[in-house]
This record gives sequence, C-alpha cells and structure tokens, in this order.
Amino acid sequence: MSAVDSVPGIGVIGCGTIARYQHLPHLHRSRSARLVAAADPDAEVRRRVAQRYAIPVVAEATELLARTDVDAVVIASPTLLHAEHALLAAAAGKSFYLEKPLATTAEAARRVLAALYASRQPGLVAAVGFNYRLSPVFQEARRLVRAGALGELLAVQMLLCEPLDDAQTVPWRRRRESGGGAGLDLASHQFDLLRWLLAVEVVAVTAATVVQERIEQQALAATLQLANGVEAQCRALFGAGPRDRVELVGSRATLVVDRHRGEILRSGARPRKYGARMTRPGSLRALGMLRLRRLAQPSWEPSFARALAAFVAALRGDGNSAAVRDLARIADGAASLAVVLAAERAAATGLPAAVEPLGRPAGG
Repeated sequence: MSAVDSVPGIGVIGCGTIARYQHLPHLHRSRSARLVAAADPDAEVRRRVAQRYAIPVVAEATELLARTDVDAVVIASPTLLHAEHALLAAAAGKSFYLEKPLATTAEAARRVLAALYASRQPGLVAAVGFNYRLSPVFQEARRLVRAGALGELLAVQMLLCEPLDDAQTVPWRRRRESGGGAGLDLASHQFDLLRWLLAVEVVAVTAATVVQERIEQQALAATLQLANGVEAQCRALFGAGPRDRVELVGSRATLVVDRHRGEILRSGARPRKYGARMTRPGSLRALGMLRLRRLAQPSWEPSFARALAAFVAALRGDGNSAAVRDLARIADGAASLAVVLAAERAAATGLPAAVEPLGRPAGG
C-alpha cells in the first residue's frame, strides 16, 4: 500500500489486553485506515470483538492474512508467537506492526530478518511497537538532547516499574521462555529508547542481575556501555508502583524525564551562585496538554495511537513525516533484543557480555 490517497485495510492478530485497550479502538476510530478483520484463538474473545466492532473475527492468523481486504496487520499475539506471525505476514506480502519484542530468541529474530531481506517486497512496511518513542515527553527530551541542552553526555539512569496483579497476569507473562519477564517485557523498551534518544549503540553489558520471585525474571538491572564511552544504568521491575523515568546527566545540565507525569525537569547551575536552578524546558503546548489530560485520565498514554498513526502514514507512503522517521523498524527491534540477550548472559555468568548484532533486513 503505497498510494498516499489510499485507505489501507488493517487486521489485528491477537485480541488480548493491548489490542483490546489500544490497537482495536484506535484503528476503529482512525480516518486514515480501516479496521477490517481480526484473529484470535479464543472463541469468547472472537465473539466480543465481532460484536463490538462489527468485523469478521477468525481463529487463525493464516485465515486473516489470506483476506484480500487486509493490506497490513497489527500483531499483538503473545510474545512467543511474534516471530511466527511476522514470518507469516511477510510470506503473505502484508506489511505489519509487531508488538515488541521482536522475538524471544536470537534464532527466531534472525529468521524474521532473513525473510524480510530475502523478500525485497517494495512498499512492505515492517515496524515494531516501541511506542514510547512517540510519547510527547520523550520526543521533547530527544529534541533538547539534540539541541545541546545537556552539553556533553556523561551518564544515563533509567527506571521502569510496573505493578504485578497476580490474579490478572496471563500465564505466558510469568515465564521467560514464553516471552515474559522484565527483560523482554520492560527492559526492551528502555534499550530501544536509549538508542533512539542518543543515536548511539549499546556495545556491551558489564554487569547485570536478575531477580526471580513472584514471576520468573521479576526484575532486571543492567549496566550498559555505549559506543561513545558513556555508561547507562537500567533497571526494570515488575511488582512495584508504576514508574518510567530517564535521567540524562550532562556537563551543562541534567534532564529528568518522567513519562507518567508528562514532565521534563532541567537542573543547571545558578549563575555565580551555589545550588541548582530547576526549570521545565520544552514545548509548553505539547507537555502542558499532556499533563492536563493526565489529570482527567491518569491512564491515558498517547504514544500507542501516535505510533499506530505513524505506521498507517508509512503504509500510505508518507516517508517525510517526522513520526514515520521515528517509527521503530525491524532493525531496531533486533538491536533491542540483542541488548536484552547480552544482559541475560551477563546475569547468568557474572561476566561482561558483548552485544552481538542479530543482523539487518533490507531497508532497516
């Protein structure tokens, strides 16, 4: 689907929590795309989705991909099936937006990369759901970093915490083998954000620890070495109060970015006086509107809709859009997974682990 004036038909594979609260309603409301069908193995889920959106809902992904009115798919199935469904979409010649992570293993990720490289289908868009790139607060932080607001970058600290509801946590999210755990589910977001915010690659993990308590890999803490020599400390944790915070330490100032508060704080020296001068830099309109909306609806997270809109824009050939340029592609998914795997090796051995690139598809 490359014509700018066309309206692509999109199907959804997997109608669980993320699709129910984000992908399905956003696509249903979209004026730039049509939600035409969905697939899920659960009969009751199929009934509810078909009733709510008045679309056909089938049991198998292959049946959905065979439909001629489906130009692209959003893949929101359990993580263990991500690579399989991405391969099916590529084989069917369908563009796809794949929820992170790309895969659970290096081998599965390489199969996806190899299939995309071999297909060389013009116009096929393969994106990964690192939606936080499209959060207004991280967009503004990236602009400030690129504008030199920090001076020379010296260090990075990242913290991402999510509550753990024992009654509602689906079984696959409890085991690393099936795609659960803090590394794949949470830290993969951090590792992608780090690369995107700073335009630098992670080359090694020098220290990592894994906590196994209420679920397998409940927490992951890692110290990353960046290609520019800077060290980044990242901690991802299930079973804590919600938190998503990035602290960027520079020679001129420190930026503290808080996604949940929709806020950026800049700490700089006071002219000719001791102490810190705290300011709220950035777009007053973008972040002010975000904070106001959060007051009324604390759970509101605009990056999901913005990432899907960027995917649709890419389908329609709008490569000049800033949002499309920020959309995570398959190569980004592979890079994030490579860091997760290195962190897991470092935690298992107690030794530093180099980040081993998984490959690159044609066109990234």
